[in-house]
Amino acid sequence: MKVYIKYNPNKDAALLGGSRLRKVIKGCCEASNISWTETLDEEVEVAHFISPRDYKELAKLKKKGIKIVVSAFYCENDPFAAIFSHRKDGILSKKAYQMLLNADLVLVPGQHFVDLLSTEIPSCKARVMEPYVNLERFELNHVEKSIFPRYFRLRQNERYAVSVGDYSHKHALKLLKEIAKASPEIKFFFFGYIRRQDIGAAMRNYIRYRMPKNVILRPLAEDDVYRSALINAEMYLVLDQTRPDCFATVDAFAAKTSIIAYGQQSNNSLLSPGDKAFLVESVEEFKKAFSSIYEGKNKKFIISGRNYANNHSLVEGGIALKNLYENLLGKGE
Repeated sequence: MKVYIKYNPNKDAALLGGSRLRKVIKGCCEASNISWTETLDEEVEVAHFISPRDYKELAKLKKKGIKIVVSAFYCENDPFAAIFSHRKDGILSKKAYQMLLNADLVLVPGQHFVDLLSTEIPSCKARVMEPYVNLERFELNHVEKSIFPRYFRLRQNERYAVSVGDYSHKHALKLLKEIAKASPEIKFFFFGYIRRQDIGAAMRNYIRYRMPKNVILRPLAEDDVYRSALINAEMYLVLDQTRPDCFATVDAFAAKTSIIAYGQQSNNSLLSPGDKAFLVESVEEFKKAFSSIYEGKNKKFIISGRNYANNHSLVEGGIALKNLYENLLGKGE
């Protein structure tokens, strides 16, 4: 069995969630000795897609009889891989709808999306496959761990929080502004996608005129900086309750970083039970969660999150993915 793994919309996407998802799929394949390719020079039996932007290629392979698998709703902060894209919550983009309609199997991070697709696209065959993580990425040596503090010239014991998103999500940035104003003793780093040509103007606008001084807004960071940020941070903030942040969530679990998430997170099955993160409804509750973390009352969340990551390594993911591929090809037991 050989699998074609597709996700490469353009160079801006290299640091986004979809790129990490592609690497995890590759890692899962390698853990189960599944041959994969990024080109169509060889015969493939399965094609695995992530981005609605690749729908045309998906449709061509479908006509050739190749089985189509789509991973959906894992990376809604990635505009190239998002299924909802920038439209209203619950409304699929046109390309996403066609992609899901033509898939032989759609993998989703939680039951909520199985239920959603059964309503939106009754013929869609959706299965839950929880996110997996490459644990080795977060087993860093001292030099790698020190990258983020050195890069941003942070003092020893200086407290900071990290969040990842998209600069088009205005409500999330507005919430971050209010949180930062209420907690001036903490630095808040926000890493988000923004088009290259808009970086300068957007940064000047937000930093000089809108955001408090303890908010540091940046484009998406290189992988070593991003990992070092999570490992050193005391808190990872999930600011959007409508777009699931699944892969960043699992990264935070693996990094043993406390998660504070806004709202009930009903779209993120990793957080919605409330046993792995602080779920808060207001700026005041964010402050209380910060205090709980300072006082060491977050250990149960850290342990629960890390246990999830340990049980969702690439090895376990490879076993699950191999079974799904083989069943799709009629080779399963």
